[in-house]
Amino acid sequence: MTLVLGNWNREWQPVLFDTETGKGHPQWLPRRSEKRLGWALKKNGRWYAVWSDGAQMIFQSGLRRIPMASNYRCRDLRFGSMRRFTVETGNETIYTEEYRALDRDNDPAYDLADLQQDDFFYFAASLWNDGDWQREAVQNWAPAVASDRQ
Repeated sequence: MTLVLGNWNREWQPVLFDTETGKGHPQWLPRRSEKRLGWALKKNGRWYAVWSDGAQMIFQSGLRRIPMASNYRCRDLRFGSMRRFTVETGNETIYTEEYRALDRDNDPAYDLADLQQDDFFYFAASLWNDGDWQREAVQNWAPAVASDRQ
């Protein structure tokens, strides 16, 4: 299924995200304004996405899809100049992504709300861990008439 997602790095530019291949295709000249059904990020040649299948939120990294369900725990923690995004179930870590932390330590006005808007993985972890926000996102991003362009 192909979904229209927001491009995390370029809010003005939608991404056609293929959930089967885990690849996105930025639209340079979108033909019409379409409802965005989540967010996509391309980092180091790999696509990541957070999207709704109409019943639950999905975190996707390449081909790997993980439901943002309560039986999985998600964290995004800083250690030194790095951050680590992890998904765990029981005592097992099933997904890890390490990346350079945004260096805003010298900006006293920069807080977690700013980080949530700047850092895709921190945003995903925040959404994952907030059941009310997640239920709202499932409804708002549900692909009622999904853009199926296969």
